[in-house]
Order: sequence, then structure tokens, then C-alpha cells
Amino acid sequence: MHKREFPQTVIQFIVHFLRPYTWHVLGITFICLLWALDRTIEPYIIKIILDILENNSATETSLFLQLKTPLMAFIIIRIFMNVVSRFHDYIWLKVMPHFNKNIVIRMTKYIQKHSHAYFQNHFGGSLISKISMMADTTEIILDQWVYEFLFPFFSLCIITFTMGCIQPIFALIIGLWAILFVAISFFLSRSVQILSEELSEKSTTLVGKLMDSISNILAVRLFARRR
Repeated sequence: MHKREFPQTVIQFIVHFLRPYTWHVLGITFICLLWALDRTIEPYIIKIILDILENNSATETSLFLQLKTPLMAFIIIRIFMNVVSRFHDYIWLKVMPHFNKNIVIRMTKYIQKHSHAYFQNHFGGSLISKISMMADTTEIILDQWVYEFLFPFFSLCIITFTMGCIQPIFALIIGLWAILFVAISFFLSRSVQILSEELSEKSTTLVGKLMDSISNILAVRLFARRR
């Protein structure tokens, strides 16, 4: 087998292919931070508006003057965050097609360097399926990293800091809950990872057999090997 040219761990592999898009990755990271800040600031502005409405007995003109600043802040933040979300979509849609294409091209070239015996011992369809699945699942991992880890992580840090300034005991409770949640999730993910690897291997083998049987249908029929 040809000498390995790529990192063998998932994180290192993804980082290897993300290097040409460093600024795009930093941009999405910064956007996740803005989303986390918005999650904290927006409810606080709504709280200010509700407090004014509940505790104020002034005239309509005076009430409008008191509400003007928080309402304008709320509207400006909403417009700004909509623009930020569109910018995030632009970065994601600009990077992901090239990212997937690079994985498919480079892994195909890598496999082509293997010996003839390697191709005799592996289903061609299975190899194609693995390359395709590698590109697709890598994008899914990145998607999960952004939406299920990075954004919640920033939100947790900001919320914990905010609660710490108001009531330290609440911040401690949130921190302990987060640590316990991550520890349990990590423990349960170990068994899921084993099952996922088995599913991936068997799925690519199945697809390989199907593709090879269809592409070699003449041989299948000649030797009565439909089963």
C-alpha cells in the first residue's frame, strides 16, 4: 500500500483540508461569537422594555421617550444579526463546495497510487463510496461543530459570566451542569462511535457490491451469480 499522505485522526484530517480557508474559518468563528452575544443581549433589552411598560404610569409621550432607546437598539440589533446570518451563509456556501471537491480529488489521486493488488482485493464501488462518504460526513462534522459546539460553547461562557456578575451561585450551578453534561455525553459517545464505524464499513461494502454487480452485469449473468 502507498505511503500515507494525510493525517489519520478526524480532527487533524479536517484541519489539513481547512488550511486554505483559514480566514473563512475565523470569520465563521467570529459570527458564532456574535450569535452568542445576541442570545444574551436581546433578552436583556426585552426585559428593559417590559420593565418600562410594567412600572410606568406616565403619559404616552413620556412612555414613548423612555421606550425609544431600547426599541431602536432592539431593531438595530435584529437588522445587524440578519446581515450577519446572511454573511455566514455566503461564507459557508462559498467554502463547502470547494472543500468537498478538494477531498474527493485528492483522495482519488491518493488511491490511484496504490498497487494493482490493492484494487484486486477491494471493491471498486466500495472505494468510490468511501470517498463520497468521507466528503459528505466531513461537512456534517463541520456543521455539527459550528451549530452544536462552537455556538453553544460561546453562549454558555457568556451566560455563565453574566450570571456570575449577578449571582455567583447560579454561575456555579450552570458550570457544574455543563461539565456533567459533557462528561456523560463523551462517555456515551464511545459506544456510538464503535457502532458508527461498523455501520460505515458495512454500508460502503454493500454499496461496493451493488455498484460492481451493476457495472459488471454481463459477467454476473454469464456465470449466474445474481444472488
